Amino acid sequence: MLDMVDECGQWRWDLFESLLLYEILLHIVTVKVPLHATMRDIPRWVLTENGQFRVSSAYDVRIGVQFGPVEPIWRAIVVFKRISRVKTFIWLTCLGEIVNE
Repeated sequence: MLDMVDECGQWRWDLFESLLLYEILLHIVTVKVPLHATMRDIPRWVLTENGQFRVSSAYDVRIGVQFGPVEPIWRAIVVFKRISRVKTFIWLTCLGEIVNE
């Protein structure tokens, strides 16, 4: 962001107006330059506590895993050492999504 604004905090259109579609530029016009835009950019992965990217955290987002502590029932299902069909049935029961066929 720092490279896209001038020292007065205004967008530097000359840097990107030729690269984007007109509709996108119209949207950018409506975006106010953040006050912190004059600070140096620091890449950070917001889905980990330390800001470092992990493939597993991206996978969690992709499959829709909720963040926070894992409830004991889900941990018990994961370590359940029985037939996978039974394990799947228990998982679906806990989700409230039993399939009747």
